[in-house]
Amino acid sequence: MKIFKDITRQLNLGDITKPAERIYGGFQHKMYKLQTSSGTYAVKLLNPEIMKRSDAFENYATAEKLEKKLQDNNIPIVPALEFGGKKMQCINNQYFYVFNWVDSTKAPPDCCEIIGKLLAQIHNIEQFHDDYQPEELSIDWDNYIELSKSLCPEVTALLQENRYILYNSQINGNKARKKLSGLNAICHGDMDTKNVLWVDNKPLIIDLECLEYNNPNSEMFNCALCWSGYEDCDLDYNKLRAFLNAYGKVNSDWDTLFHNNFGRLEWLEYNIKRALMIECSDKEEQQLGVQEIHETMEHVVYYDKIKYELLEELSSTSNKASYIILEDMVLLSKKYYLEWREIQDEYYETYKANLPAMTCDELLEYFRLDYGSVDESPFLREEIINFFNSDKLILYSSK
Repeated sequence: MKIFKDITRQLNLGDITKPAERIYGGFQHKMYKLQTSSGTYAVKLLNPEIMKRSDAFENYATAEKLEKKLQDNNIPIVPALEFGGKKMQCINNQYFYVFNWVDSTKAPPDCCEIIGKLLAQIHNIEQFHDDYQPEELSIDWDNYIELSKSLCPEVTALLQENRYILYNSQINGNKARKKLSGLNAICHGDMDTKNVLWVDNKPLIIDLECLEYNNPNSEMFNCALCWSGYEDCDLDYNKLRAFLNAYGKVNSDWDTLFHNNFGRLEWLEYNIKRALMIECSDKEEQQLGVQEIHETMEHVVYYDKIKYELLEELSSTSNKASYIILEDMVLLSKKYYLEWREIQDEYYETYKANLPAMTCDELLEYFRLDYGSVDESPFLREEIINFFNSDKLILYSSK
């Protein structure tokens, strides 16, 4: 493709040594592996339809500033390269970014803990409150269903069958948005499994063009689901709890976060527009839109199906702590354990016994009954209360 010859010439990247290789995985832009005499690069050609949006350049400029903040705070990322003092480049009206190529390996077994902790670090870089005025989502699904009958009949039945779920999710999502606080933090915007590379079991975050200020609790919930099997419609609650434990305290109720997590509807609408050729540049993108409609609807239906199971699981393990007795100390741990053997395995050298996870009130009542007074137990009453109101995962006592 001529574009890559122009890129290497304009940016002084050397001579192309192999034809540019298309890398599939992203759903909006086109990524290529470009090998030249000066190195190997990843070139992201930005979607022309997205660049036509009135806020596109402003959003990318914000993302670049936030990318710099992540670098300054030693967050492991793959930043866009600068040429002539600019990250975003343009040749013949084709906007693009260039990155150093990274060979990624499989995610390690403890990836959920690693990403949960890393996301918390990002969110803690900068936080502020604003006068939060949520925008209501008002997608006219019936109109899209009607249009699809003539423009893309292959998705009509799927949309019709799930019309109730789409409208119900939208209504509940708008109600949930109003309950969110005005808390803002640096958010990646799309930090799912495809946007983290792994080198020597260490993460490198990519796709930073989505960086923005947004509600951190909302992003935390969405990321926790994505890293716990939601992408495969097979949620693993142990992975979910591992992610949440690593992330730390959440200042929002689960029901609100569940219903607020309806970004899939916006993604679905975007792909409907692609499939109907409303917001689409070519046939390849149209087919990608059709494919994404099917995959996204599968996630929307699955999400609706697991609602009560998921909320019950989160409620039953939320803000509880296990009382663990070791030979040389005792401790309270908010870590989620499927069974007592997992605790024994973690503390196998000094483990003696443990009690099932309990809420703050349940633990206070247990210590009162067992010791006559909570303050006669290994922990002071105030210590226990403060522990449950903090981000700490473990509280130790040598009493």
